[in-house]
Amino acid sequence: MGNLSPTPWITTHPLMFINLRSPVMLQLLREVERYAPSAASVLITGESGVGKESVARWLHDCSARTRLPYVRVNCAALTETLIESELFGHESGAFTGAHQTRMGRFELAGQGTLFLDEVGELSLRCQAKLLRALEEREYERVGGNTTLRVQARVVSATNQKLEESMRLKEFRLDLYHRLGVFLIHVPPLRDRPDDIPGIALTILQRLRDDSETQVESIAPEALDWLQAQPWPGNIRQLRNLLHAAAVLATGPRIEAEALRRQTERVAVGLDSSSDATSKTLNEIEHDAILDRLKVFNGNKTLTARDLGVTPRTIRNKLQTDRSTKSA
Repeated sequence: MGNLSPTPWITTHPLMFINLRSPVMLQLLREVERYAPSAASVLITGESGVGKESVARWLHDCSARTRLPYVRVNCAALTETLIESELFGHESGAFTGAHQTRMGRFELAGQGTLFLDEVGELSLRCQAKLLRALEEREYERVGGNTTLRVQARVVSATNQKLEESMRLKEFRLDLYHRLGVFLIHVPPLRDRPDDIPGIALTILQRLRDDSETQVESIAPEALDWLQAQPWPGNIRQLRNLLHAAAVLATGPRIEAEALRRQTERVAVGLDSSSDATSKTLNEIEHDAILDRLKVFNGNKTLTARDLGVTPRTIRNKLQTDRSTKSA
């Protein structure tokens, strides 16, 4: 396997791993290095925005598969009728609109890595088909009868509490054990404030490299302020805040007051009514979801990502609100 040092990958994918100081993340890095040489499946858990896909990519790049394909599937972005075709491919004429044979993601990944993002969103029917493929290490394209071999290493991620989903019979216990030979939990940003300055400065450097800003630094008081925040949206929220503050900055560095003002602007933007205090929590959440849906032209996946929740949460929330109003 050779030297599995993660340094080359860190230099090009910095948001998760540059200048880490917290013991919990240093332990996570050691786990990734231990698991990387294996072909066993890995399940990565953690809140939305903590960088689960960064961990998946690092697993791939630290392994002997680094020069082989890394293929990603967002399970939440596909309907139940499409996910099987997306994973396994289909033959020409297999269903309406299947005008030609199409390779699935398992086939495209080859002997590389297949990353199943938001795997907790899969329906029970899709879970059963995925379990069969993983257990038997073979599958057929939709509408086909030629058996193909599963060669890829499967790495999956979820921000859901799968223990609760299994208790409710919404996620299969046998699939959980099949996906999670190795388990990695990525802690939220609020539990590792010592990592925030390094991540923040790296984000700023990336913005400079992309010519998004000419700001050179972040004031010490601003870094202290960042470390004191709860970050429900984790690294994604931190990146968005710094991006806005850097673009709007009038001086050579980002000041704490600028971060506070931008945070207030976002909070006001999510409140679509000047009389928000008279609304229930459900009504405020509903209005915030509708507001962000407009920004993303009705795309629930992008809206969920922006709000730090899952597409299923968006769908369930809107459905609950409709049911309440019709009752």
